[in-house]
Amino acid sequence: MPILIGMMQEELNEVFDGAPIASTPTSARRSAPIERVEVITRGARRRWSMVEKQAIVSESLEPGVVRAEICRRHDISSGQLSTWRQQCRADARDNAGAVVPTFARAMVMPTVRDRELKADAEEQSIHPVSAAV
Repeated sequence: MPILIGMMQEELNEVFDGAPIASTPTSARRSAPIERVEVITRGARRRWSMVEKQAIVSESLEPGVVRAEICRRHDISSGQLSTWRQQCRADARDNAGAVVPTFARAMVMPTVRDRELKADAEEQSIHPVSAAV
């Protein structure tokens, strides 16, 4: 018997006198029918210069603009714009000596009412009330 490994369907048909070979299922389970899948690509990967990115980011930072409109106009996703904005913020921090926003020190000052209560307490401690004997 000839070796059948690696033979094409036509070659197998010749070996078995032209009779088509039917595959025999090995179990009662049937796999799902193969569906056609269409892959849509955008084409070549685009490259943006740093100047272009900064221009788009600065445009998105203008007050009152809608970021979705900017994304549509430049044909980029909102996620791409967000990534560029984060990169620009990180670059600005790096170029500014890594100034990171922090909380400001706050001092709590007593209110007028607190001062009055404190003064009353001090006055009573200085001049004790004598009890009648």
